[in-house]
Amino acid sequence: MPFKELRGFFAAEVADKIVGVTPVVSLYSPHARYEEIRAYLKGQNTEDEIWVAIDDDPKHFPKDAPVILTSPDEGFDSICVNKLWEYAATEYK
Repeated sequence: MPFKELRGFFAAEVADKIVGVTPVVSLYSPHARYEEIRAYLKGQNTEDEIWVAIDDDPKHFPKDAPVILTSPDEGFDSICVNKLWEYAATEYK
């Protein structure tokens, strides 16, 4: 999906914070989304930057990956918002 089209699915205040899309690395990798994120960061020369994924499928990430898991039914709810704030407070001391 083109980057600009992807942003159209989000409210303006969220869309403005979307900075790119990950490449498709491998659909058969045990941690495909994690590897796609790492590939994106490497391509941007930002692999040492702090990041966090927001996803509803834990199997795409190693156990120690920085990911906030959402419910496929609820999406990014107030519980996830609090987890994101806690993560930010910890990482950006």
